[in-house]
Amino acid sequence: MDFSFCHAKTCVKFCVIYRPPPSKSNDLRTSLFFDQWNSYLDRIVTFPHEFIITGDFNFHVDDKNDSNAMKFLQTLEDHNLTQHISTATHIRGHTLDLFITRSESNLLRTKASVHEPNLFDARGNPFCDHHAIQAVLAGAKPKKISKTFTFRKWKTVDQVELSKDIVLDIPDTNPSVDELANQYDSELRDVVEKHAPLVTKSVLLRPNTQWYSDELRESKRNRRRAERKWRETGLEIHRQIFKERCSNTGKLLHQTKQDFFSKKIEDCSGDHKQLFKLSNSLMGKQHDIVLPTSTSNTELSNKFAHFFINKVTTIRNVLSQQHSFNRELSLAEDTPFNEDYLVQI
Repeated sequence: MDFSFCHAKTCVKFCVIYRPPPSKSNDLRTSLFFDQWNSYLDRIVTFPHEFIITGDFNFHVDDKNDSNAMKFLQTLEDHNLTQHISTATHIRGHTLDLFITRSESNLLRTKASVHEPNLFDARGNPFCDHHAIQAVLAGAKPKKISKTFTFRKWKTVDQVELSKDIVLDIPDTNPSVDELANQYDSELRDVVEKHAPLVTKSVLLRPNTQWYSDELRESKRNRRRAERKWRETGLEIHRQIFKERCSNTGKLLHQTKQDFFSKKIEDCSGDHKQLFKLSNSLMGKQHDIVLPTSTSNTELSNKFAHFFINKVTTIRNVLSQQHSFNRELSLAEDTPFNEDYLVQI
């Protein structure tokens, strides 16, 4: 699997590889891997930007007596690549997971290191038998997305003072309706600006985490305390406490999400529209409302008004042409009942 991440002037390709160990069941051969591996490296080194190759290669590159591992490292050297992991990445020892970049690359800000992932399943059992590789990359951090809102603080308005200021002074002359409307609009705007002026606020757009509860927040705090204590002392007892807190937090996180979304789905019972809307939001399918281009909100609202007015007018004209009738047309007279006609039917 590979994907590229580009931001500003930085572009990095991430390549994740897993090599299953050869066995009779999968009918794989090490020689076949090296043929494909060399062809892959010949292509990847021509990539014009930085790249990182990582994954589980199942070679004991820390064992100097392993001929296949030494052959693998030689292929990296032949393509001017460097492998940065030198410690064991498996719970039973040996370096199986690798982190590879160009030899002259300046992508790494800090040295790649190996840590316990502290990942657990819903039952609290360790998630995998491999350690995690961590590295800090040199690059500009993406800017946080913010949105600007404009609003008025209506709740802070003094109703008594507002009522005193709303006084429309009608002139003695006989003004037109348009003049009165403009005067009313102007004076009311001045009163509103006095009591509830426009306030502009910029907020960061964060992911919607309605399921995040106070109990989960406290559990994460306890987990961080346990981690700091373990890294401070390095004692095994503190490490076991930290692992237990990680397990408890993972279980609580899973249960909290499950309860929240189960309740959401139950609330949508019988309402298929809301259920589909909830499903789309859970899958990240969000449709932004795209409005026509305009220079101001007033121009946009006028465009909508003229569109619907013209549409209604057009419909009325078409209906009047298709359903015109003669007003002088009278109803037919009632016909008396005839038994002979009924017998014929």
